[in-house]
Amino acid sequence: MHSIARAAACLLALLLLLFAGACSNDSTTAPEPSDETTTYRLYYQGNGADAGTAPVDTTGYETGATAIVATAGTLTRTDHTFDGWNTAADGSGTAYATGSTVVMGNADITLYARWEAEQTGPDGWDPTLGSWAYLSTAGAASSDEAVDYCRIVLDTAGEPVAAYTLASPGFEVPTQQAVHWNGSSFAALGGSSDLGQNVRRFFDLTCDADDRIWIATTDGSDNGRIYCYENNAWSTPYQATNDGYTFQAAFTLDQAGAPVLALRTRPSGVQTLAVMRLAGTQWTAFPGLETGFDNNLAIAMIDDEPYVMYANSMQYGHVTRYVTGTGWQAVGASPMHPSNSVNSYAMAVDSQGQPWVIYRQGGDVHVRWFDGTDWIVVDTEALENIVDTSSWPDTMDIALIDDVPVIAFKTTAGARGLRVMAYVDEAWVNLAGVTTVGTAGSHYPQLAVTDDGVIYLGYSDADAGGAMSIKAYTPAD
Repeated sequence: MHSIARAAACLLALLLLLFAGACSNDSTTAPEPSDETTTYRLYYQGNGADAGTAPVDTTGYETGATAIVATAGTLTRTDHTFDGWNTAADGSGTAYATGSTVVMGNADITLYARWEAEQTGPDGWDPTLGSWAYLSTAGAASSDEAVDYCRIVLDTAGEPVAAYTLASPGFEVPTQQAVHWNGSSFAALGGSSDLGQNVRRFFDLTCDADDRIWIATTDGSDNGRIYCYENNAWSTPYQATNDGYTFQAAFTLDQAGAPVLALRTRPSGVQTLAVMRLAGTQWTAFPGLETGFDNNLAIAMIDDEPYVMYANSMQYGHVTRYVTGTGWQAVGASPMHPSNSVNSYAMAVDSQGQPWVIYRQGGDVHVRWFDGTDWIVVDTEALENIVDTSSWPDTMDIALIDDVPVIAFKTTAGARGLRVMAYVDEAWVNLAGVTTVGTAGSHYPQLAVTDDGVIYLGYSDADAGGAMSIKAYTPAD
């Protein structure tokens, strides 16, 4: 009996406890608050840094709190400059500058270092801080042989290839020579004398993706020819015309590396323009271009279509292009310059596939670029009345680095000689602050530029007895 009574008492006590617990759960009395508050951290990642350590923030931030974004600390990356932080490693997130504030959410935040590659080219450059250096004489001259025309291009390694005409002593039967920089000097490649051909004064030069060197010229019989240097030898000339009325060759390559040649012709005593492409051993004309023109000639390929700059018989400047299935079309207004006496010109192509041109009109230098609709004038007033017109024909040239135009021409303004200028921050400035880089009496300036902003100038050098000299401009770090 006693054991039964004890069991009953225990059962009653258990029921009372369960009832008390149920009453407590239904109570509206709040539980006592916890002493712990949730906080979040701000982390930093070097994101490509090759030295130093990322800053460390040990603070715990509540939601809605602000944190001050750290500096780079000791992080560095070779040939790069620290450019703040970003919430995405690829820079596609939210950017934060050092010293700015970030509002914390309900999760940790990681900021990734952003690095900008250091530039030695015109992206933010100051062209007055670079330096000019004399590279070498590309071709010798003697008392009766002087460089009477020249060109310079770059091979795939960015090394200069030059060619020049030696007048001996007159205009009609000069010879052309080519040279290639080997890292310490110019190696002679021979030229028209090796090919057994007398040539005219004017020619054009290019170097293809296989480092073959091409020269386009007209021979002493006024026929258009191109030569190719490969495997240490010049090819048999590819003859573009055989009518005895061709001169003034301009030359480029299409996307497949095939030569595209523009020529001045006069088969009926009237100057006209011919453009043709070499496919294998056969020339195919771009038909339908029948226009009288005068002075020199420039050609470029844009989207695998030839663009040709010329002056018509009234010396009005034009640019035209060949559109497959349509034929030749004027690029922008025609003429691109509304006055005559346009001559001594060159053309370059920017990263957007738009042409830039330089030309002389009277004693003024003109630079324009095509925006897809119109020709845009680039600060013409700064280039007025500074061209030396005492000797014709002479040349001027234009090149682009990161779409910054660099121009070269012969000047009589201030110190006479050859001037090289760049258009930076809406102003024309002399490279390295040097007014002239070739003295009075020098001629035929030509430019070639590398991707990192090195600019080569080739010209007939009065200080070297009329030889072709090469100078190099290196931008400041």
